[in-house]
Amino acid sequence: MKRAPFGYKVEINQHGGKKYAVNPKESDILETIFFMCFDGHSCLEIASYLNAQKNKTRNKQPFNTLSVASILKNPFYIGFDRERENGRTYLVRFREEEYEPFINTELWVDAQISFKNYETLKEVLPISIIREDIRSLDSSALTQIIERGYESYILKLRREWEELRI
Repeated sequence: MKRAPFGYKVEINQHGGKKYAVNPKESDILETIFFMCFDGHSCLEIASYLNAQKNKTRNKQPFNTLSVASILKNPFYIGFDRERENGRTYLVRFREEEYEPFINTELWVDAQISFKNYETLKEVLPISIIREDIRSLDSSALTQIIERGYESYILKLRREWEELRI
């Protein structure tokens, strides 16, 4: 099991296995980061606010735009981990007994759209739609994805999703 990202810790679950669990010491900061993003604040504004409140990263450093952006873009917070195999990186969904979710998928997708993080969205959306983590995409979110050239991709996902629901 890898090192837990900011806002998480590794715990032993009831079966003796390891599990990622929300770290109460960092969860308030993590919540602030996501809520400020959803309210339309930039990474610089979020970092400035956190630093004014005397918050620090795990490395005891002040927050900066890069540290805030890496948290907001990390698919770990909705239950995905990055795996590397044969020089290729791909996303893998955690099993329930390994992971305690922090944020719902739809809110995370909204954050990715605001950061134009479309490559990660291309990996996350098919799995999330199939698992029905995303009940529907907000029409403005869908419009933004389409404007970025993913129209055929999203339409394909929609067709597959509708076929699964029938």
